[in-house]
Amino acid sequence: MLVFHPRDAAPPSLQALLDAGWSTTDVVTLSQLVAFLSFQIRVVAGLRTLAPKLSA
Repeated sequence: MLVFHPRDAAPPSLQALLDAGWSTTDVVTLSQLVAFLSFQIRVVAGLRTLAPKLSA
Protein backbone atom coordinates (compact mmCIF):
# COMPACT_ATOMS: atom_id res chain seq x y z
CA MET A 1 0.00 0.00 0.00
CA LEU A 2 2.82 2.42 0.85
CA VAL A 3 4.55 1.75 -2.46
CA PHE A 4 1.72 1.46 -4.97
CA HIS A 5 -1.02 3.59 -3.34
CA PRO A 6 0.59 5.75 -0.63
CA ARG A 7 -2.29 8.21 -0.62
CA ASP A 8 -4.68 5.38 0.27
CA ALA A 9 -2.57 4.06 3.15
CA ALA A 10 -4.77 4.01 6.23
CA PRO A 11 -4.15 3.00 9.85
CA PRO A 12 -5.04 -0.67 9.19
CA SER A 13 -2.44 -0.82 6.41
CA LEU A 14 0.20 0.65 8.68
CA GLN A 15 -0.89 -1.57 11.55
CA ALA A 16 -0.02 -4.61 9.42
CA LEU A 17 3.61 -3.44 9.38
CA LEU A 18 3.59 -2.87 13.13
CA ASP A 19 2.07 -6.33 13.66
CA ALA A 20 4.85 -7.79 11.51
CA GLY A 21 7.43 -6.42 13.93
CA TRP A 22 8.29 -3.10 12.33
CA SER A 23 8.79 -0.18 14.71
CA THR A 24 7.15 3.18 14.20
CA THR A 25 10.56 4.57 13.24
CA ASP A 26 10.94 1.81 10.63
CA VAL A 27 7.54 2.62 9.11
CA VAL A 28 8.38 6.33 8.93
CA THR A 29 11.78 5.57 7.36
CA LEU A 30 10.16 3.28 4.79
CA SER A 31 7.58 5.96 3.97
CA GLN A 32 10.32 8.55 3.49
CA LEU A 33 12.33 6.24 1.23
CA VAL A 34 9.28 5.52 -0.91
CA ALA A 35 8.49 9.23 -1.18
CA PHE A 36 12.08 10.06 -2.15
CA LEU A 37 12.17 7.30 -4.76
CA SER A 38 8.89 8.56 -6.24
CA PHE A 39 10.37 12.06 -6.41
CA GLN A 40 13.49 10.77 -8.19
CA ILE A 41 11.38 8.87 -10.73
CA ARG A 42 9.39 12.04 -11.50
CA VAL A 43 12.60 14.08 -11.90
CA VAL A 44 14.09 11.53 -14.31
CA ALA A 45 10.85 11.40 -16.32
CA GLY A 46 10.82 15.20 -16.50
CA LEU A 47 14.45 15.36 -17.60
CA ARG A 48 13.81 12.76 -20.30
CA THR A 49 10.92 14.85 -21.55
CA LEU A 50 13.15 17.94 -21.73
CA ALA A 51 16.21 16.16 -23.19
CA PRO A 52 15.18 16.39 -26.87
CA LYS A 53 14.39 20.09 -26.44
CA LEU A 54 17.73 20.77 -24.78
CA SER A 55 19.65 19.05 -27.59
CA ALA A 56 18.04 21.16 -30.31
